[in-house]
Amino acid sequence: MLRRLTIRRIKSYKRKEKYILVIMFFLIAPLVSIVFGKIVSKRIIVPYISSNTEKAKESANNNVDKVEKIAELDELDLYNIEVKEFLDLPSAEDFLNKLNLDGILGYVSKSNNKYKVFTSITFNKKEVEDQLKKIKEKYPNSKIKSIRIQGKQLDINESDKEVVNTTNLINKIYIEELSMWQKNMSEANYEEIKIKMNKNNTEIEKSIEKYSDKINNDDLKNLYSILKENVDNRKKQLMNSILKIRKVLRKHTLAL
Repeated sequence: MLRRLTIRRIKSYKRKEKYILVIMFFLIAPLVSIVFGKIVSKRIIVPYISSNTEKAKESANNNVDKVEKIAELDELDLYNIEVKEFLDLPSAEDFLNKLNLDGILGYVSKSNNKYKVFTSITFNKKEVEDQLKKIKEKYPNSKIKSIRIQGKQLDINESDKEVVNTTNLINKIYIEELSMWQKNMSEANYEEIKIKMNKNNTEIEKSIEKYSDKINNDDLKNLYSILKENVDNRKKQLMNSILKIRKVLRKHTLAL
């Protein structure tokens, strides 16, 4: 279960910015909330549909509305770094605080009755390998963990085309936002992430509105409901984070 990060105290402006980045990290993409909920069983739903693997297949009666397509969900690997595991949540949170004070942003996930502290999350293996080298300097037992998202083929009708278009859009957003998180962690540029998320939320909503009332494929029906729920959650959480950021800024100002 995903837990919200806490820190003991914001001692400087830079640390305040890092704290804000911690808040923003959990809003980066719908993928993040899905992954942490399913990290043990690896039943991860990711709308990673390749735009160049669709193949048209004419039906017997040559009815254009009944043209079927095969949309292939690519196999995909997601990487993160496990720093340490604990038997209880308080111990994991204490270690997480220590990690934050060392300038490493992380998160806690429950797995097989253990609480594991992770940092980093990306589709790019080289990125996480480079990050691991730095982390191992202080935490030598850290290791890379990967989650494989199995590929799958879907038979879709023409009326489902917009669903495929939206999943392609969201896939692009996932990769973009995760890459931004990696880059902006060190630069403390949370404002750029916030602006990008607002823009992406609008794009996702516009694309979802194009869905037809009837989606024929069961997998896509399930995917549609997940996408809609996650974009709603993104908007709510982003607003909550802005309120938290203002609270942090207010406390910091009073402490000066």
